[in-house]
Amino acid sequence: MSLQPNGSTVRDEGAYLSFTMTSAGRVVRCHVQQGALDSIERTRAGDAADRTERFGRHRAAFEAVARHLHEAGLPLRITADHVTWLRRAAAAGTRAYA
Repeated sequence: MSLQPNGSTVRDEGAYLSFTMTSAGRVVRCHVQQGALDSIERTRAGDAADRTERFGRHRAAFEAVARHLHEAGLPLRITADHVTWLRRAAAAGTRAYA
């Protein structure tokens, strides 16, 4: 079953941010590496509040990547490479995820 957003609070873990989604009634933890957050806005992160705010602006994109990774059976660790993948799909005018 596909991951579904659950509106969980994002937690700043230092090198990454974590949030949860739901799949078949189970809570699934997802991680966004600091580099992915820096890459999506092409800036370096500030303090924890700044990182959390920036995550919020792009939460839907991170959830979409997590959903794709989950469906592919891959670890839910979103990296800067995933942000590049989203950009390429957007530039090509295709959907990056199902």
